[in-house]
Amino acid sequence: MKGPKAASEAQLAALAAGRRKLTHVMCPRCSSEIAKGDMHWVGLCDPCATASYAEEEVARERHRCSRLAELLGRGRSAARTVFLDTETTGLEPSRDELLEVTLLDDEGRVLFSSLVKPTRQSAWPDAMSIHGISPADVAKAPGIDEIEPALRAVLSDVDLVVAYNAPFDAGFMPRALKPELTDKLACAMEAFALYCGIWLDDREDCKFHRLQIAATAAGHHWSGGAHRAQPDAEACRAVWRFLLDKQP
Repeated sequence: MKGPKAASEAQLAALAAGRRKLTHVMCPRCSSEIAKGDMHWVGLCDPCATASYAEEEVARERHRCSRLAELLGRGRSAARTVFLDTETTGLEPSRDELLEVTLLDDEGRVLFSSLVKPTRQSAWPDAMSIHGISPADVAKAPGIDEIEPALRAVLSDVDLVVAYNAPFDAGFMPRALKPELTDKLACAMEAFALYCGIWLDDREDCKFHRLQIAATAAGHHWSGGAHRAQPDAEACRAVWRFLLDKQP
């Protein structure tokens, strides 16, 4: 009885190739074959993963600089800029209300500043613990509809409205003014985040910083306590001017 026929070289090579496919993969970037255990978690070999990260970092840095230049370019081209800050009963514009608003011109002069009496809420203990504005402070203040004409008069004559966390402040402005604000709004918090350039993977964007941190970096000296509309607007102006001076 004859024994089993020995495998040919071609068959042995095919068998080895099949076994290798179980233990090795091809890098989709450079087409090199590497052991599965040596494959980087992003699906590339280590050299290609390193190169890919470097390319992403370069592209991210280029995009950061472009965004910052575009944002500050609006500031340089604006003939008239104002600085906005608000204090509110909370953080949600759909639920909370305006308590105080200030607008400063580019020289730091007050164009408008007023406490505002809310129409729906009678107490805001959490917010009051931060800015100190009590229900008694606003009991005789004008309502938001009463201050709208004065705000409109200021905002209609400016090119740029800068605020620190601009979407938040704009969210509490009178509803009728929001369409006019949309094209004029610029965020100093976004600009400072881009200037610092601390990337956060979970946000896929640069880290935001509190106004106090940005104001310290700008060398700002507070005229009053933080978390009131006029001192915060002054700090926002200082940060914005610092960024305009720092960035070419």
